[in-house]
Amino acid sequence: MPGIDSENFSAILGSFQRSSLTDQQLFRLWSAAIKDDEKLVDEVIQRVYDDMIVFNRDRSTGVMAMIIRRTAAAGCAFGALLKDIGQFRGFARPFGELQSTGAAQNGSRLPTGSPPSTAAACSIH
Repeated sequence: MPGIDSENFSAILGSFQRSSLTDQQLFRLWSAAIKDDEKLVDEVIQRVYDDMIVFNRDRSTGVMAMIIRRTAAAGCAFGALLKDIGQFRGFARPFGELQSTGAAQNGSRLPTGSPPSTAAACSIH
């Protein structure tokens, strides 16, 4: 896949900023593009994995086991873990809620100290 120069990037970015796409539509378009590119999927998975392991290895391993086993509560446990990682890093938002923010500007480094142990209450019906 060829690289993109800053002029082309600016043109692409400008076209999206001028578009009439809603946040939901832009998210769905971006999501489809990510899913369509195996390298991007692998990058996303690797970054999430790295963040999970740094945050709390034992909890992350348990959540991964739930996902691998397709446990009914796996989605809830994964969402709670991602939420806690976000809160720990200082840019949390409700799990599953689309939001257009500059969260990445809050920093890419995890603060030192113990991770919070807030297991979100999910009810499986």
